[in-house]
Amino acid sequence: EDIPYQMIPSWKEMLLKNGFVFSRDINELPHDAFEVLNAHGIKSILIYSLYVENEFFGFIGFDDCISQKTWADEEIDLLKTVSNIISNAFDRSLVIKKLESSEMRLKLAMDSAKEGLWDWNNQTGYVYFNDNWCRMLDFEPEEIEPNVSSWAKLVHPDDMPFIEEALNKHFNGETEFYETIHRIKAKNGNWKWILDHGMVTQRDDKNQPIRTIGTHIDLTKLKEIEQQLQE
Repeated sequence: EDIPYQMIPSWKEMLLKNGFVFSRDINELPHDAFEVLNAHGIKSILIYSLYVENEFFGFIGFDDCISQKTWADEEIDLLKTVSNIISNAFDRSLVIKKLESSEMRLKLAMDSAKEGLWDWNNQTGYVYFNDNWCRMLDFEPEEIEPNVSSWAKLVHPDDMPFIEEALNKHFNGETEFYETIHRIKAKNGNWKWILDHGMVTQRDDKNQPIRTIGTHIDLTKLKEIEQQLQE
């Protein structure tokens, strides 16, 4: 405890090279490791490395301060299993923290830009609409059913043909991303102009889309200014 690796350089070297330190008699170990272990009354030791995200994270082990122990196979297997479980637990914890951090950054970015986010499961038709997406059309989130038909019902009928054409081109790999400007009906019945931009993020082994993610940006005010300028 509280001993830096610099004081026992051979310790980390052994762990990095072999993944373990296994000694029935610590006299067999390099002198720097022997001195530290002997000062704690340790006679034999079994240590395994812990790796998190493929990087050395630390170690876990058994030691015997009574005798020069001959380690049984089941003890060796037990410690190896425990070390793997701990490494995996740390891995999952870091992944979850990174995911939560990424999701928070994305939410803050979307909120500040007032952009709507949609996440479409192409196989089931389920679509996640974030709060901005719904409120952009003056709906509360619970008023929009999370499926693609909810979106289709709101799209202006005259705009649907070129939207479908743009989607199909992207799904077939003809375009790098999908993008259209079309009209969607708000809760009050008025039409809003939307810049809809998305991309397939996951495909199956037949190259068919599984998941598509995109954004909505309200262009209504820009369209109104454009119309005024034209007039």
